[in-house]
Amino acid sequence: MTINSSEHLSEIENLDNLTNLKILDLSGNQLSEIKGLEALRNLEILRFGNSFQWGIGNYITKIKGLDTLTNLKELRFIQNEISEIGGLENLKKLELLDLRGNKLSEIKGLENLMSLKELLLGSNRISKIKGLGSLKRLETLGLELNQIKIIKDLEHLPNLKEVNLFKNPVNPDYYIILDKLKEKGIKINI
Repeated sequence: MTINSSEHLSEIENLDNLTNLKILDLSGNQLSEIKGLEALRNLEILRFGNSFQWGIGNYITKIKGLDTLTNLKELRFIQNEISEIGGLENLKKLELLDLRGNKLSEIKGLENLMSLKELLLGSNRISKIKGLGSLKRLETLGLELNQIKIIKDLEHLPNLKEVNLFKNPVNPDYYIILDKLKEKGIKINI
């Protein structure tokens, strides 16, 4: 179900009876907080900003209200106002997390996301790569257009296939780590 910008929603309501809903796209509305989704326990894909329509986000500042959505596999908050990663502890099946175009300054709050394969954090304010050590299934890491100077933890991710660091001021001291990753066959875009 898509409830897009033509609806101009400022709050989520009247979804309680849609308990078998698998996909919900709320991109491009005027939402500033997440509530009213508790009954959607079968939801697998939830979007508050859609990668296919860059520039159509919401005004959400905090990730919360997702505790009961334990079947989520894809979660997108493209171009919102999120400054801190949190509220994801129960999303153990999550495979894709997209927080591009927000106000994040650090990577944290991902420790419980053991199924995560794709993490997209481009166009934020992140200056260090750290806090990823527990994401053993991570394959793709998108960090383009940030302020990354320091790189840690990447060498401990056994399934990593691609890292996008395009337009980041990476400190040359960390090129050794990137070279070692390239030697392992990991695609590095810098």
